Amino acid sequence: MRSAEQFAVVAEDLVADAASSLFAVLQEYGERVDVRIAAWGMAFG
Repeated sequence: MRSAEQFAVVAEDLVADAASSLFAVLQEYGERVDVRIAAWGMAFG
């Protein structure tokens, strides 16, 4: 059996590995003139 601290570390690692990542797709106007967020997405795994 693990200690409470060891179990917390294992649980935190499991959640961090399974968590999704948020990313943005940008649309650039001109050559570094302006930019906007065209879409948001989530990457899993």
